[in-house]
Amino acid sequence: MDDYGVGSITRTEAYVYDGNQIVPRFADDDAAALTPSDLRNRYLWGPAVDQLLAEENVAWYYAPGTVDWALSDHQHTVRDWVRSSGGSTTLADHAQYDAFGNRLDAPTVDSLFGYTGRYHDDDTGLQWNGSSQGGGRWYDSATGRWLSEDAIGFRGDASNLYRYVENRATIFVDPSGMEREGEHKPLGDLAAALEGIAKSEKCKAEARQIAGAIQNSWDHNWRASAPWRQTVKGYWCYEWAYGFEGAFKLESSGDCFKVETGGVAAGDDPDGPVHAWIKIISTETGQSVYVDDGFAYSDRSQVHTVPPIPGGYGPREWWPTHNPRKDCNIPKAYPYVPPKPKEPPPPPAPHRSTIFGPVTPEEIYQIRPYRGPTA
Repeated sequence: MDDYGVGSITRTEAYVYDGNQIVPRFADDDAAALTPSDLRNRYLWGPAVDQLLAEENVAWYYAPGTVDWALSDHQHTVRDWVRSSGGSTTLADHAQYDAFGNRLDAPTVDSLFGYTGRYHDDDTGLQWNGSSQGGGRWYDSATGRWLSEDAIGFRGDASNLYRYVENRATIFVDPSGMEREGEHKPLGDLAAALEGIAKSEKCKAEARQIAGAIQNSWDHNWRASAPWRQTVKGYWCYEWAYGFEGAFKLESSGDCFKVETGGVAAGDDPDGPVHAWIKIISTETGQSVYVDDGFAYSDRSQVHTVPPIPGGYGPREWWPTHNPRKDCNIPKAYPYVPPKPKEPPPPPAPHRSTIFGPVTPEEIYQIRPYRGPTA
């Protein structure tokens, strides 16, 4: 690295990756080649993405150093560093960030990682969100935006190609720089997704009813169909889109949400493959959730915060006129069924004694005359 911009190397650093995570860090404050004695840090990672557990600061490569344990929040942003050294444990640093990841106080622990557990470059003030195998983007917390455009352009359903996680930085993270974590979820998460884009309690309640109707319709429809491998539970994706739309209309008041059908085609053949979905839009926030039949992704996720476009599809849109309702076998829409209230537990049975006979809890401490053994 050229710290002073004079055209000469002033220090050298190297990182060794295990998958997408840095495990050891080597550094030397001169231009000499790195050796094992230049080991400066070792990192311990958890099973979740960017879940940093601990960082060891190595003074000499064969001697143990101080260990800083990372205490992170729901986004894996390190909020506290707890230092273990010489048999004692102390709070070494407490970090405060604003909504978009700007550090609000002076750090007392020098670490590569902080906001959302990603690598932060102190020289530029930028954060790298990407993979060690290539792909990713630099994020600038000072402006709250990416430095480069979204790789898939406007197919990401965003009018601003530099916007960071749809400006919902307190909810989402984007470790790869390409896709928000949690963009694709199972159908069982639809209620939470719709509640997340609603504001009022009335609309949150309606969100649960709409999600219940769609789930109920999904659970109760199945038919034999050919070609089976190109359908899901016997229905084409556009037939499911019409079915989900019908379930939505059973529970929607029209005040909280609206629904649209949409999709994309593969290639220019009007009769070629397509993929369709419904888009549920909150009238309170303007935010949306997409629901499909799970065909787009290998994990069969059905709830999405971006259009579920399969690989090789688009940008040509699918229009419902290509597959009109009259030509479709539309799954039957089922209404939301509220859960049955839990029945109160039965009263406790009387205690039974072989000497005194049945004894209720109220009588258990009362003195009673001996009546002989019970039958």
